[in-house]
Amino acid sequence: LHLRVRREARDDVFGIGLVVGGHQTLLAIDAYGGETTGLHRLDGKRAKDNESTRKRRVLPPDTWVELECRVTPDSVTLLADDQSVLEWSGDPARLSVDPAWTVPRRDWLFLASHDSIFAISHLTLSTPQP
Repeated sequence: LHLRVRREARDDVFGIGLVVGGHQTLLAIDAYGGETTGLHRLDGKRAKDNESTRKRRVLPPDTWVELECRVTPDSVTLLADDQSVLEWSGDPARLSVDPAWTVPRRDWLFLASHDSIFAISHLTLSTPQP
């Protein structure tokens, strides 16, 4: 998944809902006041309190950022402007979605935000060729 994103206002989460090995999860970017990125509800723990937690701002105000999210059946990688932000691998059964972020189907990808405004200039979803 490739996105070009710019933070327009405020300082909270930009979320990407992913399906990893058949398990839906939320990749929370700049959550908790803009300082935390991680998989929300890994082992039931919030993005700020689990092994995927990364303490760094990814989407500064008024700056276009190229995000690349790579998903395999047992891993998630996030790059921002070609720099590694998050790399997680493990049992996808450890992943879930907070009830506040659920969507009608568990096999859907989705975008989310909380208390922030973002612009997206492009979004491309592709399957890598073997």
